[in-house]
Amino acid sequence: MRLMLLIGFLLLSAGRTQAAEVVQFPSATLPPTAFALRHLEKQDRMWTPPPVVEVTGYLDLPESDELLPAIVLLPDCDGYAPVHPYSFAEWGYAVLAIDPHGARGLSPTCRGGSPMSASSMALDAQGALTYLAGRPEIDPDRIAVVGWGLGGEAALESVLRGGIAAPLRGSFAAAASFYPFCAFDGDFLVPSLILVGEADEIAPPRLCRFMVKRVPEEASEIDLVIYAGAGHGFDQTRFREPAERDLGWGKHPLVYDPAAHEDAAQKLKGYLDRLLSSE
Repeated sequence: MRLMLLIGFLLLSAGRTQAAEVVQFPSATLPPTAFALRHLEKQDRMWTPPPVVEVTGYLDLPESDELLPAIVLLPDCDGYAPVHPYSFAEWGYAVLAIDPHGARGLSPTCRGGSPMSASSMALDAQGALTYLAGRPEIDPDRIAVVGWGLGGEAALESVLRGGIAAPLRGSFAAAASFYPFCAFDGDFLVPSLILVGEADEIAPPRLCRFMVKRVPEEASEIDLVIYAGAGHGFDQTRFREPAERDLGWGKHPLVYDPAAHEDAAQKLKGYLDRLLSSE
């Protein structure tokens, strides 16, 4: 897993003088609920924080004399984050790709349901947010989260009003999610971009359509983009040779779609530039 992310960053940094910096930071820890504290008090017990999960990430910092906007990248269930198709550093963004699976000693897999949960990954994203906000090169008010597949679900979970990260301090400025399973009410705290393929058999776009239709009035904006004919993994160049993903209850196609990928890159850049602008 670490090798896969590191290779991605070496590709991302091709033609530049510096490679990714390997960093570590703690995943976020949820505070106890009022109910849990009352229960412990009745038993005359003290709350004990859970063990800290140390997460490894790969940080790429473009050269700049000004504070940088930053992006936290969250991988899919197979541990892959397609950093190379998107020129984040060339766009002027610091990038931190994290390894949630490795932090827990898990082997990335999608078969039969990933052992990694979107909620745990969302807590890792919150830890990454706190880490980046403390870096002297980063503008703490201009940090976004971007994820793919399971990581896309985690990206949305991390900005959901009632999500697992809601009790924590700090918030991303924006979120972008590629082909997530849209099992949310759409009540996001910050603007969110969702990009899916009409032919996706793993993350059906109808769920995203339904989610957008029932978004509460007080929720932040959601931009839903659906690409006709595109399927799961449409932006991943490794699927130029079509592949399949075996989820344990059937195999589903993974095919690269260059037109959808090109448009998604333009939309993602425009979205990030608009929401993370220093002006």
